[in-house]
Amino acid sequence: MDKNLENLNNEIPKRILRKRRNSSRQKIMILFGVLFFLSGFCGFVFGLFTPTKNISDLLTPNFMAQPAKGELNLVLFGIDDVDETHRTDTILWLNINTNDKTITMMSVPRDTLVQIPGHGYDKINAAYAYGNTELALRTLTNFIGVKPDKYVILGYKGFMKIIDAIGGVDINVDKRMYYVDNWAHFTIDLYPGMQHLNGLQSLEYVRFRHDALGDFGRMRRQQEFLLAVKNQLFSSPAMITKIPDILKVVLDNVQTDMSFNDALSWALAVKDIVNQPNFQIKRIFLDEGMVPKYAYGVDYLWPTQKVVSIIKSVFPNANPDVPLTFPFPEDKATYNSVNTVLQKATQNQTTNEAQNKTTTKNGTKTNVNNAKSTVNENQKIPSPNNNTITLPQR
Repeated sequence: MDKNLENLNNEIPKRILRKRRNSSRQKIMILFGVLFFLSGFCGFVFGLFTPTKNISDLLTPNFMAQPAKGELNLVLFGIDDVDETHRTDTILWLNINTNDKTITMMSVPRDTLVQIPGHGYDKINAAYAYGNTELALRTLTNFIGVKPDKYVILGYKGFMKIIDAIGGVDINVDKRMYYVDNWAHFTIDLYPGMQHLNGLQSLEYVRFRHDALGDFGRMRRQQEFLLAVKNQLFSSPAMITKIPDILKVVLDNVQTDMSFNDALSWALAVKDIVNQPNFQIKRIFLDEGMVPKYAYGVDYLWPTQKVVSIIKSVFPNANPDVPLTFPFPEDKATYNSVNTVLQKATQNQTTNEAQNKTTTKNGTKTNVNNAKSTVNENQKIPSPNNNTITLPQR
């Protein structure tokens, strides 16, 4: 076992700052760090880096962060702690490179078929449930062929609290989203249009996958949401007044092995990168190289050789461990049927996105409660059966 992975949870630094009177310069520095990490790019990194929960301990005139140099690979795990399954429903890999001034955001589908050490072939989102942070990181490292430098773990409950702390997010909901999960006691009920979402509504938005595109669509919405959070935070001068409340919520709701010093240094590095003219974050979706497969009543996303090519386009020296041969007897009839639906849904999604961009230019923000009165209840999407499946012994 990699010794570095064994020590991932033991790298919590000791108190790094003493109590001093806060200066405006340090407040601005902290604000940027908070806003950047709250944007989801380096994700909510202040969780367990220090034993103190006193904000004044973090704001010290003697602390002078310098922009980081080089390359950072950071992984954000979104954990389902609402229904207590503790699977990683979101796996987002962020690569920051100060040498070529780029930021790349790569989504790994939760249903990706991988080999989990000690547990055989399974979906990648099961690794955390089997062995917590260490096994999730080890599995992801083997699959991508590159070891993450740092990690951040955020549960759904913490996600809702953080979004509420920053005052919610403006987002253009692209379609009617309705789904009732009786087993998890969770309902998704959103209407189309530009609107301001609170923490619970935001969770509904990023969790929704009950349409023809399934997890493919959800991953794209999650990245869109993170970009919307970033835009919201950086466009609001009043956000500085929320620093103490935001920091406290973040401190209470995240886990990370990233130190406070590193967090601010990389925040400053990102500031330099994003200030370039016409800068855009590169967005990568591994599902573009995956094929739906079905076996034993379970649906998987099987990575093909194209996934290897996509990974190597980001990390040329990577050595991905991809199961290029599907290890189970598959239900080909189900695969052919669903694959046809996905192809049609992808075409429709492209058309809808183009139409939404045109509408948003001339559109106005709609309150989610008012929007509900303008949509006929008959437009609700029928709730599919709960698709939680108990995996067979193998």
